[in-house]
Amino acid sequence: MNITFESVKQEVEELVQFLTSDSWPYHGVENPTETEIRKAYENGAYHNENTRTFLD
Repeated sequence: MNITFESVKQEVEELVQFLTSDSWPYHGVENPTETEIRKAYENGAYHNENTRTFLD
């Protein structure tokens, strides 16, 4: 079985949908807003030198 990962670089819409679809009580911001996610995305919070984000 081969497992592959695709980096989230241009998938901000999918990221917003995923993160606003549920609560995340153990991840800093329990209920992030679309605005907060987009701002964090633009500031490199999900993809930078030290961070990579993957969606399945």
